[in-house]
Amino acid sequence: MGDVIIRNEREQQLVQYALELAQQIDKTAGKYDESGEFPFEHYKILEDAGYFKLTVPKKYGGEEISLYEMLLVQEQLAKGDASTALSVGWHLLTFLNVREAGTWPEPIFAELCHKAVKEGSLLNIINSERGKGNISRGSLPGTIAKKVPGGYIITGEKAFASLAPILKQFTIIAFIEEENITAEFLITKNDQVEVIHTWDDGNACNR
Repeated sequence: MGDVIIRNEREQQLVQYALELAQQIDKTAGKYDESGEFPFEHYKILEDAGYFKLTVPKKYGGEEISLYEMLLVQEQLAKGDASTALSVGWHLLTFLNVREAGTWPEPIFAELCHKAVKEGSLLNIINSERGKGNISRGSLPGTIAKKVPGGYIITGEKAFASLAPILKQFTIIAFIEEENITAEFLITKNDQVEVIHTWDDGNACNR
């Protein structure tokens, strides 16, 4: 750990905490690399250790760690399995970004925080589309949202959806034709959301 800059006791504890988790998931990381299966047991280990709540605000039961502290723990976790660290990192970063930016309606964010803390529910923002890249960088999404009574019908296909097999909710960007604008939607997985397993280690396509 000589390359890690630890500035205080709290950071030392976080690094040790993540290193111990890395040692646990390292035991089966090779197996999942070879099989391409989703490492559900890795996420069970992380859930039991409270990893999913690290960037959740304290007022909702989280640890509210900083970006620097998140990078410290992620660096250690990646030593055990880089794919698991990459995928769970999107979850941590999603909560950190929303926490700092305050862009989501507070009741919705509060509900998602409680689910992460109490149910181990993961969250990711899935914006990549084939031929367009990450929609958040300015491309017009091929995913279409059509307004109907009571809400929207959303049709489209996303790609490189980290955590797809384990997600219960995720957000996407879609184009609202009637209004000629793009908007972010929170999607709850149901029987109309299909996960196509075309990528290894937690990455798949959502449709």
